[in-house]
Amino acid sequence: MGRDVAMSPFIAALPMYDWPEVRAEVDAQWSAMRDRLRAAGVDAPETLCRRNADMPAVPGGIRDLDGRLLAPDPATLPPDELDLPTLWRHPDLLLAQTCWGPMNATFLRDRVLVIGQPDYSDVPGGADVSYSSAILMRAGDPGAPERDVAPGPGGESLLPLDLMRGRRFAFNEKHSMSGWLALADDLREAGEDLALLGPLVATGGHRASMQAVAAGHADLCAVDCRSLALARRFEQAAAGLRVVGWTRRRLGLPYICARRVAHLAPAIRAALRPPMDIESLRRRLISSGIADVSSLGGCSETEIAAIEERYGPLPASYRSILALIGRRAGCLVDAREIDFFADRLDAVNESVAEAVAEADEDEQITPPPPGAFFISARYLEYQSCLLANGAADSSVWTYNEDMTRLEKVHDSVWDWVMGFVADAELWIGMGTRGRKSGQPAS
Repeated sequence: MGRDVAMSPFIAALPMYDWPEVRAEVDAQWSAMRDRLRAAGVDAPETLCRRNADMPAVPGGIRDLDGRLLAPDPATLPPDELDLPTLWRHPDLLLAQTCWGPMNATFLRDRVLVIGQPDYSDVPGGADVSYSSAILMRAGDPGAPERDVAPGPGGESLLPLDLMRGRRFAFNEKHSMSGWLALADDLREAGEDLALLGPLVATGGHRASMQAVAAGHADLCAVDCRSLALARRFEQAAAGLRVVGWTRRRLGLPYICARRVAHLAPAIRAALRPPMDIESLRRRLISSGIADVSSLGGCSETEIAAIEERYGPLPASYRSILALIGRRAGCLVDAREIDFFADRLDAVNESVAEAVAEADEDEQITPPPPGAFFISARYLEYQSCLLANGAADSSVWTYNEDMTRLEKVHDSVWDWVMGFVADAELWIGMGTRGRKSGQPAS
């Protein structure tokens, strides 16, 4: 039976941890997301897409703007299976999980927008939006510990190189970050490579990899920490496995949407985001690799008071952000491009004042509202402002390129700063921004 498209023009899927035993839990997770999305005015679908038949047909296949085929028409695929590459490229995709491996290796990043990161803090090996993979082997095998090796306290890799040497390695697929790419990267950082391992056993999934090791068809596998937690609950084979090491913590599976629904991205991000406070922001910056403690630098109370003396009382939300990252924030922004930190705010505000004062009658520049204080810009253009009125929070407005429109782009200063966080996490996940440095990766 095909899809009923009457309820919503969009599709959503949470396929990465959708084990049969937890379908009810995943449905409940989606119900909460769906209700928040609808409250934000987004026409989210009632239920999740779990089959090719649940995806709207795309006659002629899914194509890019130049007509190149990206994925087949879902109607031509086996109806009761779910083809993830097709799902991820579907033009009606409102929300789905994917993996940073295919995001980079298959250029999926060019076809979708990253709109959020889930929390992994509830499972060993996870910390806020970052996860690591457990390296597993059979209990009782030579060298296997009696108890699981705990994750490193700082999220560093713990690779038992001697135990791994020459062992048969089961993996889900070579585009998987948690099952293949993370281990390969960590081995390179340790001066080794995948040639350290013995024969390779492709399984098609994390659960199948654990089953292969438990059954003796392979000796090792790498499985992300949430999949391992699920296996400890529901997979009998997991009882016979031991954690012998961990990969380094990395950004977990991102939430994505189709670029066609980019206009809904701010509402989707806000609906997915838990309530934010300054401590949550600090943890997010550190756990995602944007910054470490030494690369966070805030403004002093004296410095914030000087800003307020010139521009007016700041919203409490922005005051706390200045106190945490008003001077530096790891690789949150590239300061050569983005005017964000306190030492650039006078220049941003002066650029607006000068443009308004010098505009002739034909330019039609929109003047900022009373109390506007500009808090960021890009090369002193696309300036964003809040209202300096001493409130708890403020919406944020941004000028277009020629300053003829000043549009509200965020309902909250927290949404504004989390937009920068989401962008930085995307660049880190793609490997195009140096961790904690703010500079392009070499």
